[in-house]
Amino acid sequence: MEFDIIIIGAGHNGLAAGCYLAKSGMKVIVLENRHIIGGGCVTEEVTLPGFKHNTHALIMAQIHSTGIAADLELEKYGLKFLNNKEDAIMLNPLDNGGAYIKYKNVDKTIKEIEKKFSTRDANAYRKFCEHGQKLFNIGIGDKTPPTSDDELYDKLIKLGPEGEDIYWYKRTNMFNLLNEFFEDDELKGILCWEGGLKGTDPYLYGCANYCFIPSVMHKVGFSIAEGGSISVVNAMQKCLENYNGIVRTNTGVEKIIIKNNRIIGIKTKDGKEITAKRGILSNVNIKALIDHQILDQEHLEKRIIKQIKRIRAGVAGAVNWSIALNEPPKFTCHNGELPFHQQKGFSSLEDAERVWHGIRIGKPVEEKIPFYGAIPTLLDPTQAPKNKHTFWFNTITSNVLTNGQNWIDYKEKYYEIMLEELQNMAPNMTKKNILAVSLESPYEMGIKNPNFLEGNFAIMELTPDQTDIMRPTLSLSGYKTPITGLYLTGGGTYPAGGVTGVPGHNAAQVILSDLKNNLI
Repeated sequence: MEFDIIIIGAGHNGLAAGCYLAKSGMKVIVLENRHIIGGGCVTEEVTLPGFKHNTHALIMAQIHSTGIAADLELEKYGLKFLNNKEDAIMLNPLDNGGAYIKYKNVDKTIKEIEKKFSTRDANAYRKFCEHGQKLFNIGIGDKTPPTSDDELYDKLIKLGPEGEDIYWYKRTNMFNLLNEFFEDDELKGILCWEGGLKGTDPYLYGCANYCFIPSVMHKVGFSIAEGGSISVVNAMQKCLENYNGIVRTNTGVEKIIIKNNRIIGIKTKDGKEITAKRGILSNVNIKALIDHQILDQEHLEKRIIKQIKRIRAGVAGAVNWSIALNEPPKFTCHNGELPFHQQKGFSSLEDAERVWHGIRIGKPVEEKIPFYGAIPTLLDPTQAPKNKHTFWFNTITSNVLTNGQNWIDYKEKYYEIMLEELQNMAPNMTKKNILAVSLESPYEMGIKNPNFLEGNFAIMELTPDQTDIMRPTLSLSGYKTPITGLYLTGGGTYPAGGVTGVPGHNAAQVILSDLKNNLI
């Protein structure tokens, strides 16, 4: 059996790339190890029948805003984006018993900041959002491939003195960035929590730009997919099949076959061989390919293997609880309609350091644990039985424990601690209201999906030595490898994890360019 391109892994980037390649006339097959497509963009009934839980990705705003969904006409294939019924998109209980509400409308958010924090911080927030949008536009917003430090500098310097500031923001850490903009300790803590939702240590230099991601959401919104996140990849599969592409689940790849430094094809776990006429695109990150011996080390130079071995998962992972509810949480700090996102961020930057110290040493804090919650059924009732709800409840924590525990045994205890803290803010979150719970720790996340190195939902740690042109390594940052016909995509390539579709789009363009230039 022969195809032009074999794609390993049916995550959304692999499928997006497949759609672009199939549209160009290439014969494409996508192979997925699991029984279900989607990778981290998946929806499963992990608690009770009829309760559809988005166990990892939920927000679809980025793939919507990059234009990739429009490029692939995904709405024609059944995808429907849902936006907030109300302008309020985030509820954050405050230490004083009140609540901070974030709105899609930046002016309303600024008024909220003035009311709850300070006039100075309200004025600073507008500039904060403007700078964040400009940094986003230079990167993900226009689907640009990785840029070198010099190229980034050239783009930003054209903005004048403002560009110099933005360049500094990208090089400093979150603490310095937030201290420069804002004065209120709790607001800085909230923004630091939001900036670290990709599992990025706020103390690390070169990582402050992640603070701007929440500010960008004022423009792109907080859309979700009707029917669950899996609707995105289901639409991609239909698009791919419309252009004669094929998707096969329960088909794990055991080995990439290479002869004379050129791709031949793959061998599946059940012993079948599939030939690739032009090449292979791996949605599985390069370290996982090597670690799981899907790609033999002998096919790469020792210097490249050395670089791959440097790739780190980092110290952070997430514990995710998918909860089936009778009714949504009722927060004592809020009387109006509940925004479908809720969180309790850090109380201050000092509090952020307290939590992150525990993450770094493998001993998660057991009091005042920040959390992130979402109730997609407030926007999309189809994701649960009538008048019932699903609740996504999680926190950033250590991916490996050093407190004498392991996550299989410890996750129940951690859930009970977090649930008790949530009950102090939302007293109706009792065992009577909670119909069923599915708990997933970083350990289980890494076992289920080898892309999540050691349970890191961002694939690999987001630090300057593993981002931009260093993702996954300098030698491999252009979505291709030294092996003729072997290409890379997914969250292990630029710009990283999250449902953007950008790695899939960019990898497809590299393959099509090489095809045009007779390089494959």
